[in-house]
Amino acid sequence: MAWAQTLLDAVPGLVRTVLLLLVIVIPLSVAVELVKARGIFGRRTGGGRWTRRVSRLLGVSEPAIMPLAAGFLLGLAYGAGVILQYSEDGEVSYRDRVLVVLFLVACHAVIEDTLIFLPLGVNPLFLFVSRFVLAVLLTAGAARLWPASASGAGLPAARGETAE
Repeated sequence: MAWAQTLLDAVPGLVRTVLLLLVIVIPLSVAVELVKARGIFGRRTGGGRWTRRVSRLLGVSEPAIMPLAAGFLLGLAYGAGVILQYSEDGEVSYRDRVLVVLFLVACHAVIEDTLIFLPLGVNPLFLFVSRFVLAVLLTAGAARLWPASASGAGLPAARGETAE
């Protein structure tokens, strides 16, 4: 019967954590839907100087910045949709797709993840900065090792593409 008491003791804390997560996740879900409805991450317009700087730092082309930003801010599920759309439209190369996914493996949904870990007592600045720095180092390093001129050399071709 000790397990029953342990379970009863845990219930108030579990309920509080679930309610805190709902307070965070529901507004974020609404915000994501508003962003989708407005088509903010569907626009093909260049961002100007900041996209050139970010693309140069990470070693990707400028069109790859929009799918990267979608995944960075909104998460892998929505970011993957944007990456697929840009891929189908032929706007990003196989190399860029691999580099964007590499970045997003380490650093995706930064707003949502940071807010979700707040009730657990995680330092949000440390969480954000450590993930971001790791993602930049991984992506920039991979881009330097895989020059743009080599494109898909040495890697299997994506469906419908030929490795150069």
